[in-house]
Amino acid sequence: DLKNKLQLFSRCTVCNGLIKPVEMDKILDKIEPGTRNDFKKFYECSSCKKVYWEGSHYENMNKFIKTRLPYNIQYYLYLLALNNYLLAFIFPILI
Repeated sequence: DLKNKLQLFSRCTVCNGLIKPVEMDKILDKIEPGTRNDFKKFYECSSCKKVYWEGSHYENMNKFIKTRLPYNIQYYLYLLALNNYLLAFIFPILI
């Protein structure tokens, strides 16, 4: 199932590096005191070291994706099927 293979929020928005969990004490100099108090789980890009946490932006993006993902997957599968049809049946006729 395509939906289960998606790894949302696993790539850095700056450099596309992998995002991995990180201990708060290793990134204290990169986060504001309020963020330290409000959140306990942090993530860091393995390439550029950008720090992420599951704040309001994460919640909003997660909600956006969950409400639209079923449609997007159906649309993607439709395009994939159409592409396969064109490659298998229409393209050979044009050659």
